[in-house]
Amino acid sequence: MVKRYRYRLYPDDAQRGQLARTFGCARVVHNDVVAARGRPLQPVKRRRRSLT
Repeated sequence: MVKRYRYRLYPDDAQRGQLARTFGCARVVHNDVVAARGRPLQPVKRRRRSLT
């Protein structure tokens, strides 16, 4: 069984700045890796499994 949880964050100004900085760094690293590879990542094709 797959369970899902939904969370809502209410960061204060200091936390909001830290989150923006963290996600900004992750974006820069991701873009550097894509540039180093020379081509963008391809989406993964998933196979559907039948229950027969």
